[in-house]
Amino acid sequence: MGHARGWRLTLLFCTLLIPGVRAEEGFTIRVSPEVCYEGCDVRVVVRVPPDAGNRALTIEADSPMYFRGSEIDLSGESAALLHTLTLHSPPSGEYVIRAKVARANSTTRSTQRTLHVIGPLEGLPPSSSCAPRCGAGRRPGSRRQ
Repeated sequence: MGHARGWRLTLLFCTLLIPGVRAEEGFTIRVSPEVCYEGCDVRVVVRVPPDAGNRALTIEADSPMYFRGSEIDLSGESAALLHTLTLHSPPSGEYVIRAKVARANSTTRSTQRTLHVIGPLEGLPPSSSCAPRCGAGRRPGSRRQ
């Protein structure tokens, strides 16, 4: 296991520091959590290695009932490596989380992930594991036992 970790660190070191390795290869997106219940906060972290040709980063969360987008100016080689967008309580549905980098030569690079937000299950009794904590299933004015 230690050998695999050393190999990954060596690869990361080579990707970031050796000239001639394209910076675009480290462009990634992470969505956490990728599956959650309605009411959760979702954190989107995009990794864009600094590069003189990078001009703008667009992060989008898109579903049939909801859209949120953010555009961030990138300062070429002096830009930050990580960029974060937080989605506060997105409604239930399946989302495409997309990140796009616009480059100086009029090209774009993009990557995407999927987010699933699960809504309440109508018509079903509340989960017994939730009822004691959130008060589900109690009538108004009743006391917790």
